[in-house]
Formats: sequence, C-alpha cells, structure tokens
Amino acid sequence: MRKAFISPTKYVQGENEIVNLGYFIKTFGDSALLIAHQDDIARVKDKLKQTMEKFGVTIIVSGFNGECSRNEVHRLQQLAKEHACSCTIGLGGGKAIDTAKCVAEGEALIIVPTIAATDAPTSHSAVLYTPEGEFDDYAYFKQSPS
Repeated sequence: MRKAFISPTKYVQGENEIVNLGYFIKTFGDSALLIAHQDDIARVKDKLKQTMEKFGVTIIVSGFNGECSRNEVHRLQQLAKEHACSCTIGLGGGKAIDTAKCVAEGEALIIVPTIAATDAPTSHSAVLYTPEGEFDDYAYFKQSPS
C-alpha cells in the first residue's frame, strides 16, 4: 500500500511569537496582506504593531468578510496587488487560513493559526464556499503552507 506524508516545511511555536512575525514577512519582502476576522485582529493588534516597528514591515489589514468564496479571494488578490504585498498572512481559523492559501495560490504564504481544531494550517488544500456559506469546491496547491 502506498503512503504519503505532506506537511509544512517550517513550524514555529512560542509565547508571543506573533511579535516576530515581521521576521518571516522579511523573507518575502517588506509588506503583507493580513487575512483575519476582526475579532482575531483585535486580540493581537498590539503585537502586530510591535512586529511592524521591530522589523520595519507593513501589514495591510484586508477586511476579511468571513467566507472563503471565489469573490472574496478575487477581491483580496486585487487588494494585495494594489498595495504590492510581498506575501499573504492567514491568521485565525480554517476559513481565514483557507482564504489566505487561495489568495496566495500556495506561494509566499504565512499561516498563524489561532485554533488547533482544524487541519487548514498544514494541508495543501482549501475549501471554497459560496458568499452565502454553502460548499462550492476544493482548491489544491503544490505544497503545504510553510
């Protein structure tokens, strides 16, 4: 029987590690599009400010609408282009992370999970929904997030 193991190439965990997020943004450039629910952003906004100051990076808050839909992915890709973002950050639970994977198309991607009850941070796939929250399709990428 054939078996395969697909996983991230890098995993970092630690107290207040979000303060070092800018270090990882710098591996791609100087700016990132942040895809996260407003509640998650509110919880870490002080740490995001610290990392921007510490590493001299810019984090563009996307105004994520809460659904990983084709329309939302397209809107966020346009926002990333408008701001010349070097990478995409998915912070939060499964839908925010899946949306980030779709926006980045599997490239220049940083995942910051806030819940351990999903495989979105490690999988090379994403689930797309309609804007109303009904299942639409799956998206697959050549590698898992790193």
